[in-house]
Amino acid sequence: EFAGGNPLALSLVAATARTGGEAGWSMDGGVSRRLTAVLFHRLVGGLPTEQHRRTLQVTARAGTVTEELLRAELGAGAAARSFAWLRAQPWVTAVGCGLLLDEAVRNTVAHDARWNDPDGFAALHERLHDHLVEQIRTVPFGRALDAAAALHRLYRDITVLPPAHEWTARDSHEDEACRPVDEAVVLGLIADCEGPDSAENARFWLRHQPEAFRVRRPVPYGPPRACSAWLRLTAYEGETADPVVAAVWDHVRRHGPLRANERISVARFHAGPQERRDASSAVALSLRCLVAETVRTGGPAWVFFVLRDDGDGVWDGALRRHGLLPTEHRWDVGGLPQRLFARDVRVFPTSDWLRGLLRSVAGEGDGRDPCHRVNGAGLVRTDEARTPAGALSEREFADAVHAGLRALRRPSELALNPLRRSRVAAVGGADLASVLQQAVYELAEEQGGHGPHQAAVTAFVEGTATHRAAAERLGVSLSTYRRHLRTAVERVSARLWHEEVYASGVPDGYTSSVGDREQSRVDR
Repeated sequence: EFAGGNPLALSLVAATARTGGEAGWSMDGGVSRRLTAVLFHRLVGGLPTEQHRRTLQVTARAGTVTEELLRAELGAGAAARSFAWLRAQPWVTAVGCGLLLDEAVRNTVAHDARWNDPDGFAALHERLHDHLVEQIRTVPFGRALDAAAALHRLYRDITVLPPAHEWTARDSHEDEACRPVDEAVVLGLIADCEGPDSAENARFWLRHQPEAFRVRRPVPYGPPRACSAWLRLTAYEGETADPVVAAVWDHVRRHGPLRANERISVARFHAGPQERRDASSAVALSLRCLVAETVRTGGPAWVFFVLRDDGDGVWDGALRRHGLLPTEHRWDVGGLPQRLFARDVRVFPTSDWLRGLLRSVAGEGDGRDPCHRVNGAGLVRTDEARTPAGALSEREFADAVHAGLRALRRPSELALNPLRRSRVAAVGGADLASVLQQAVYELAEEQGGHGPHQAAVTAFVEGTATHRAAAERLGVSLSTYRRHLRTAVERVSARLWHEEVYASGVPDGYTSSVGDREQSRVDR
């Protein structure tokens, strides 16, 4: 693996393996310092200046290098000269994304830099990281994908993609936006990989969001060889037209409703010939879109990945390293099983993911499990995982409503209730106590709401020492009072949850399945 198939490097390693001793491998399986020095001398030779050494180190750390990347590290004039020198070397290949070192040279240079100046090498890595993140945030989206691919290569040591499927720098394809002339080919790829039902769903999104589709085509030109889509949706767009998107919105409602001006992103339709099993290049393209989408300002509140489920979980590790966890949703589309992966960006923000990557280089973790704080069962948050901006699940919301009602006459306790960050408490500028009291008073306007309204006012607004005292004040039996009070809490919770989910409005033509479920629960 270290030699990358280079005959000279393999011969030197074989010779040291026969002789053993200090010249061979270290106890942890790495190349010894002495062997690194020998390989550097034989493969690279002498370097004219320290600037040339820095050029090699940047290229080795980055995986591939462009003149722009060298400019960020060396300055404009030095970058142009260094790039021209590098391109003329026999162990360098020009590829679509820049200049690529021979694998043995790349590994040797990186090992040599770590041996000679580990702190300097770590600082170089951090500067490259910061440069690429800044590029992703500021350049147009198409170029941001190139920067996201470069960020993936920067962290190839922790395999942010499965090694067997990782996109290589030598790939002779380009990723670009789908054009109208490509649409027939794209639909054919999706039908071949995911079936005609999925292709019909794709046809709908090609009409409504053609800019969401990206393709991979051979260089310099050719028909698309793979495709994927990155849908950007506002509440509750596409729910009635696409059953997969309906499942996505169902997950959002139950595990973290959108607030005003928030949106979600969904990666769909990963397809390519000879990739029917895992569509590796299309998924890799979507993961680069994920990085670009979430690092840039104004990103989504949720991101979702829809993948064909072949039972072997080949992509689970790569998706987890991006904070995407499997949900409970599994379904068939045209007889083909599909899975849904999700990440609430408000709970696991991209800034945390980026810090985790940097910590892995500093030796503070390996970066393989960045979402250890998040429960994998549908991304249900715990108190430890929730951020100040984190949204409540439906169950958490109901529990918070009940606690808030009990604390109506205790302002200090009510100030700690998680509902204070909810949308229902933010709309109109009302304080949480007023929101809860208004919901209690509105019970009197509902059918069959007189008893629950009286019980809630007595228990929560006015306050009594015991349930028995409250029942006697209202002139009802204790069991009737408790039933009314339980109904009041359920109705208040259902009303406020509906406002939390639908405060931004329901699209025309939308059938409120959630509203039906809430009304059914209220009736019960």
